[in-house]
Amino acid sequence: MRISFGLKLAFATSMLAFVTTSAGLGYFYKITRQNVWNELAERLADMGRTGQFIFSAEHRRAIDRLNELSEKDSSRNKDHLSIGPGESISVISGSRVHEIEKSDDFILVVQALRQIKNASRKGMVNLGILGQEPWPKDDPPRVRFTYLLVPIPEVKDRSILKFIADADYEAGDENGNGKIDPEEEASEIGKLYNVSAQPGLMAAFDGKVRTSEEYYEDQWGKWMSAYVPILRADGSVAAVMGIDMSATSQFNLLEKLYYICIAVIGGSVVLAIILSLALSRLIASPIVALRAGAERVKARDYSTQIVVKSKDELGILASTFNDMVREVRTYATTLEDRVKERTAELNESRGQMSDILRNIQEGILTIDRSGKVNSEYSGRVPDMLGKQPEGLEFADLFPAQLQNSVRDFVGQLIENPFMSMRMFAAANPLSEVRILSGDQEKVLSFSFSRVKNGAGQIEKLLVVIDDRTEQMKLERALAEREAEQSARIEKLYQILNLDPNVFKSFLEEAGRTADVVVEKLALAGSDRSALDLCFREVHTLKGNARALGLDAIAKNAHELEDVLDAIRKDPESSAQDKLAGAAELGKKLIAEIQDGGALFDKIVNMKDVFRVKTLDASAEIAERCERIVEQEALAAGKAVAFEFENRAGVLRGDALVRVRAMLGHMIRNAVVHGIETPDARKEKGKAIDGSIRLLMTHNDGQVRIAVEDDGAGLDQERIARHAIEQGILTQEQADVASPAEVLRLIFRPGFSTAERVTESAGRGVGLDVVEEEARALGGNVRVETKRGTFTKFIVVLPESVLEKRD
Repeated sequence: MRISFGLKLAFATSMLAFVTTSAGLGYFYKITRQNVWNELAERLADMGRTGQFIFSAEHRRAIDRLNELSEKDSSRNKDHLSIGPGESISVISGSRVHEIEKSDDFILVVQALRQIKNASRKGMVNLGILGQEPWPKDDPPRVRFTYLLVPIPEVKDRSILKFIADADYEAGDENGNGKIDPEEEASEIGKLYNVSAQPGLMAAFDGKVRTSEEYYEDQWGKWMSAYVPILRADGSVAAVMGIDMSATSQFNLLEKLYYICIAVIGGSVVLAIILSLALSRLIASPIVALRAGAERVKARDYSTQIVVKSKDELGILASTFNDMVREVRTYATTLEDRVKERTAELNESRGQMSDILRNIQEGILTIDRSGKVNSEYSGRVPDMLGKQPEGLEFADLFPAQLQNSVRDFVGQLIENPFMSMRMFAAANPLSEVRILSGDQEKVLSFSFSRVKNGAGQIEKLLVVIDDRTEQMKLERALAEREAEQSARIEKLYQILNLDPNVFKSFLEEAGRTADVVVEKLALAGSDRSALDLCFREVHTLKGNARALGLDAIAKNAHELEDVLDAIRKDPESSAQDKLAGAAELGKKLIAEIQDGGALFDKIVNMKDVFRVKTLDASAEIAERCERIVEQEALAAGKAVAFEFENRAGVLRGDALVRVRAMLGHMIRNAVVHGIETPDARKEKGKAIDGSIRLLMTHNDGQVRIAVEDDGAGLDQERIARHAIEQGILTQEQADVASPAEVLRLIFRPGFSTAERVTESAGRGVGLDVVEEEARALGGNVRVETKRGTFTKFIVVLPESVLEKRD
């Protein structure tokens, strides 16, 4: 929709008038309102400061006696102290309230409050005893309420205060509606009142007069409040007097001023619109004539002449327009012949260029200054780009994420002629780009050159496209082959660094574990116990592989562990397709283990290069545990020494498999959770190097395996807190649990105190495996600990786990 010049001028002028007038009047209203508020606040504060002189020493003693009496008769409880902001509640019985309100002290204080309230009326008031009367309509006091509040000892922040006296302590139907509304209820002595929404009232107890921060409104009008401390002779605050004063008349004047400002703003806008429309008609008439003449020239009527009588800038513009039309008329008479000659020349050149471009094997195209592809391009271009590019914006030929950078790059090439092509080549976003051409992905490289006209101006860009698809395929295949060979060599190096018997025993364990996991996953379905078993087995396998430095097997086990953990935590994820995916990862793990076994067999068969050495079970345990300590300590940034002593004898073959699994988890737990960092140990006065000791003994028909560290010990409070967070215990159960019961939680499946999941901790798997393996061998496990000193895990097994001696 076209908007006329007059409307645009009217809109601009009215907006200028609106913004200017609004800003000025808004500032004027804000300053006036603030000044009125300040004046009222100061007047109310003066009234309060004057009113406090009514309170003599006898009045202040009466206030203290009433406070002591109301404290004595109060029956406050927890519910009384939980009232919300602005709420109040009585805590003294009604009969006792009436009895206190008849006392001389109460009457003395109330009379002082009524004197302050009635002093704000226009007329004179009887100086005798003032009673509580309905609010007089002919001469209402400016002060609506006067009252005294004191703090209570239970609430230190003074958010809940206690009424000592109120000028209107009796309920009364002040609005004459025949009932006692909430606003008309009595504020009897001892009533509690939540003043957290009135910070000025709480602050007045510091000994300074305060006022409310803003007007507030009820059915009687607009009000503001002052809070005046009543001081004892020693300067301490006996009570705070609240004074609520009417501000209705001032507020109404401000409201009237507000609407006057709105009316002035509206009038200024209307006047500005009228004036701007009149002015636009005066200015626009010559412009309309010029526009009509331009339309006729556009229609090839070169006889057009514009008549403008004014001698200002618009008159000069009309004269210039007429001169231009005459020049165009002269040029148009000879243009047709020139066009015919030039067309013939261009057709000849275009034919020659088309033959060249059709037969050239390179991808060549040109881009005009608007960024669009011209019609001339080589025959290879559509095949390379997968489309005919003519007329398309060059940037649109590429994926969406590249289009903006390509558009900016092409624009800079055309618009910035002073930058060298070498600099642009370094910033080229299309030096290598992947494009989907049909069903085939191609890798293309684009290079750019500027094409200049006779005046040295950049006319277009020449683009040369190089198809590197086959070259990239060869490079990728070579890189994959090199990576595969590198991984194979690394795996071979890892095996060569292991004791043959240690590696052989690991392969046997890992193979059995992986077979069991794949078999269980095929039958698991929604069986949670089977999933938990698979998860623990894979976790143990991963730890053993990491301890031996077998990164490929550990990586495959970690991937399977992640998938199993996700299925366990999300009941809906146990669909067969996801379990099948886990089973495929299990098969991949088996293949990796078998590949390690094949490499091992090849190494063993090379008798001249590799000689198999024997290693007894005790030495195998020592070497495996030392590897775990070394690896986990390095990962955690800790220094740990390991000590092993076997006084038990030789473990039976099947028992050795389970003991190895238990020791892997206990040793890893000691390094990760038990031993502190060097800095922490230094702060505690310990040696920087932590210590882990493994001792196996055989006494009284039992085999004892003890793993002890000199670390931080177990934090029972932290264990209980994590148990509550994980829903294992309620707060009540944690409060009554014994230390032994809390320590047993660390053997619970899924329980962990780690703050985040790592390859070594945080899964809640480890100590539950220790307990399960111990039970499988007919034994048990217990823990001893002392905060800051040590933790010891003791596995007690029957002596049947030892090999029988001849």
